[in-house]
Amino acid sequence: MQQHSTGKIIKNTVLYTSALLAQKMLSFVYFLYLSSRLLPDTLGSYVWALSFTTLFSIGMDLGLSPLLTRETAKDDQNDEKYLRNLLGVKIPLIIITTIVAVTVLLLTKSDWTIRFLVLSASVIMIADSFSLLFYSFLRSKQKLGYESMGVIGFQIIALIGGVVFLELTGNIIFVMLVLAFAAVVNAVYAALIIKTKFGYSLRPAYDKKIIKYFFRIMPAFALSGIFIKIYNASDAVILGYIADNRAVGLFSIPAKAVTAFQALIPGAFQATIYPAMSNFYATSRQRLKNLFEKSFNYLGLIAMPIALGLYAVSEPIMKLIWPKYIEAIPTFKIMALAIPFIFLAFPTGLLLRACDRQMANTVNRGIITVLSVVLNLILIPIYGIFGAGITFLTVNVVLLILDFIYVRKVIKFSLRKIVWYNFRVLLAGIFMAIFVKIFIQSIPFYLAIGLGALVFLFFIFLFRVFTKEEYFYFKNKLGT
Repeated sequence: MQQHSTGKIIKNTVLYTSALLAQKMLSFVYFLYLSSRLLPDTLGSYVWALSFTTLFSIGMDLGLSPLLTRETAKDDQNDEKYLRNLLGVKIPLIIITTIVAVTVLLLTKSDWTIRFLVLSASVIMIADSFSLLFYSFLRSKQKLGYESMGVIGFQIIALIGGVVFLELTGNIIFVMLVLAFAAVVNAVYAALIIKTKFGYSLRPAYDKKIIKYFFRIMPAFALSGIFIKIYNASDAVILGYIADNRAVGLFSIPAKAVTAFQALIPGAFQATIYPAMSNFYATSRQRLKNLFEKSFNYLGLIAMPIALGLYAVSEPIMKLIWPKYIEAIPTFKIMALAIPFIFLAFPTGLLLRACDRQMANTVNRGIITVLSVVLNLILIPIYGIFGAGITFLTVNVVLLILDFIYVRKVIKFSLRKIVWYNFRVLLAGIFMAIFVKIFIQSIPFYLAIGLGALVFLFFIFLFRVFTKEEYFYFKNKLGT
């Protein structure tokens, strides 16, 4: 069995986080360009098409990818067989899902621009489904460098091609086609890495014993994936049907900001911590407890200043960067406050999945998915995009509470220590936000943010949240 050392986890996290940071910076620049060039209704059409296909993409994976990561991380003797058989299962799922998505589109939308956007986005949906499976395999081997290069390459192609074609044609459909091309390139690249670096065949296989084994444990993973996809995409889709494309465009601004942070930091932790948790569950419960506590606390340390900082500067940010979208300021504020709960639900959810508590993980995400859809259907007609923001904050708070109840049954960590640690982080964040809020009107915008960060660091050390011992711990781990 391959070894998952703490030093390797930290190194992979730093590597993958750095790549995601570069990718998200490029993505932000690209989104800034699109939102500055497009009116809210046009941007809304683009975002709605991507959300629509994201909603249907649940049928293409059904939990196969995280399942592949978990099983090959535990035992790599049958990894090629697992990969080929799951590929064999995925292909018919892709065909069926695409047919269903196109049928629903043609029955519910008559606007041909929307139809073309969704058909183009369907290519992205298919390519991303293959990429997800291939990268999930590489994650189980802790080969994060390849995925790091892939996500950066994808974003560079999308950015350059999107800018060129939008300037030449002014047509958002060509922007979507470029995105589809980038997704296909990324999928082909991931496949070539597996073939060249491991020498594995990617010819689909259909071993009844293996498929039966995966189908037996797949339902909990499948339901969890379905719930997450519905939760992530339903707000924009519901806005598009109940309100209009302009509402989707307005909502996309705070949603883009929040999901960018979510993908950057917890997403990187997921790629490296999940296989390690699976490994530690089988080999060392003490190391599992330590990994959970550290990941939970450090994500809180990162999330709190981001959330409170965004809340404090949301209005000047919107007026400076997105003047066409200032109606979204209240929604931006309330969605920013959800960031700590989003971040902290990552290690809880990962632990439940890694420790054979798939059903608990699934039930929790099922509850918040139903809650999200119901609240959106109630609040969007009344409050518009702000109603979607209220829903977003509420369901993320509920999810963390539900996860905590089950995690406590799996490992005996110190709740008092976790609460005390994050309470001090919260206090430091509040002092930072107050400082920024007071001075942002009298000093330059970027100076206020920089000084606010220094204020946060000052209180972090004052409250002994981050100590010299932890500094040397990270230094030693990164140097190993």
